[in-house]
Amino acid sequence: MKVITKISVQQNNKERYNIFINEAFAFSVDEAVLARFRLKKGMELEEEDIAEILHADEVRKGYQDSVYYLAKRMRTEKEIREFLRKKEYSDEVIDLVVQKLYEQHYLDDRDFAKAYVQTQMKTTDKGPIVVAGELAQKAWI
Repeated sequence: MKVITKISVQQNNKERYNIFINEAFAFSVDEAVLARFRLKKGMELEEEDIAEILHADEVRKGYQDSVYYLAKRMRTEKEIREFLRKKEYSDEVIDLVVQKLYEQHYLDDRDFAKAYVQTQMKTTDKGPIVVAGELAQKAWI
């Protein structure tokens, strides 16, 4: 059985916390993960608990990375998946992140397609065939 002996806020990122087990640094987690698992000093953890916490934190990181990526402009599911693969997230984490992005309405390929076509038709002299080809490269169509 492992016991949390200390929890401290990271100096460079105030939304992340360092978790110490048996007086040694073990891992860090996002504030939301800390709250979700109700981590506190003196709490006993099994290996399975630690694995679950680390998995939840990885999903949280992938979600945060995706939201920052989406802040620049609308993206397709394909673009998000490629972005997360480049950051070396597992397929399971990517699936969970994409699912959450859809639930939060941050991802919608249909809305992306409509906006993309409207923008291209209004701001360029590209024809419908060229725009459709570009859209096919960006989305799953």
